[in-house]
Amino acid sequence: MTTPPAGAIASMTGQGRAAGDVQGRAWTVELRSVNARGLDVKVRAPAGFDLEMEARAAIGAVATRGAVQATITLAEARQTSAIAIDHALLDRLIETYEEGRRSGRFLNVQPPRFDGLLQLRGVLTLPEATSSAPDPALRAALTEGLSRAAADWRMARLAEGAALRAALEAILDRIAQGVAAAALAAKDLPAAFADRLTARLADLAQKNGLDPQRLAQEAAILASKADITEEIDRLTAHVADIRLQLAQGGAIGRKLDFFAQELGRESNTISAKAGTLTLTRLAMDLKLAADQFKEQVQNIE
Repeated sequence: MTTPPAGAIASMTGQGRAAGDVQGRAWTVELRSVNARGLDVKVRAPAGFDLEMEARAAIGAVATRGAVQATITLAEARQTSAIAIDHALLDRLIETYEEGRRSGRFLNVQPPRFDGLLQLRGVLTLPEATSSAPDPALRAALTEGLSRAAADWRMARLAEGAALRAALEAILDRIAQGVAAAALAAKDLPAAFADRLTARLADLAQKNGLDPQRLAQEAAILASKADITEEIDRLTAHVADIRLQLAQGGAIGRKLDFFAQELGRESNTISAKAGTLTLTRLAMDLKLAADQFKEQVQNIE
């Protein structure tokens, strides 16, 4: 089995197939998979062929996650002998009836029917039934077919994984651009917020006799809560970490799922702190991109 290229990731959804023929009996092995938290393998095989252990081994060698359905089909055994009719015996039986009718012995006997004559012993010879016991050569072929189908399934998952990786990188580019735009839009936000709030509280203090110094302290606290510097820094770090995971490849689905949750959390926090219409719109774009990232990650092994 070939080694996947460096940085390759696999989708949990895919199909694989193998087929062959042993001693005149055609067989097929098909694998289909969808998303799952772990590796769940179910096998459907012909009666007498318990191949669950072989299927789990072949699939487990190339995958760690996914709900996989393995279906093994086997054509009926070809008959090696044909139906035989003893025509000489059949002719003698018919001639016996004709003689009896001519002599008057069979005047009240209905003429023999062909299907009735076939039921008489010796007239019709059927082929011997084929034994249903598993054939060692056939079992070996099906086991090898499971490995071939698993390899085909793996290539399909890697191909879809490459498409998923491209989609994730495009989303990361959008998030990185959104983070940069949000950082620029929020650069002067705390100071502007503090100025507006201080002016408003000073007016209230003058009218109501409140302590201006205490009000200034409260304004500074509220202004600091509008600062999204930490969220910007964490989002930037998460994007860098995700790019590193994608570069390394492998079974990174669970790690990316964690990062997807963090992207959503930080985007929600920015949205809650947004004090301008521009920043609110940027935060909404970040939340949308984070949701799309999470949706795509669900397909990755």
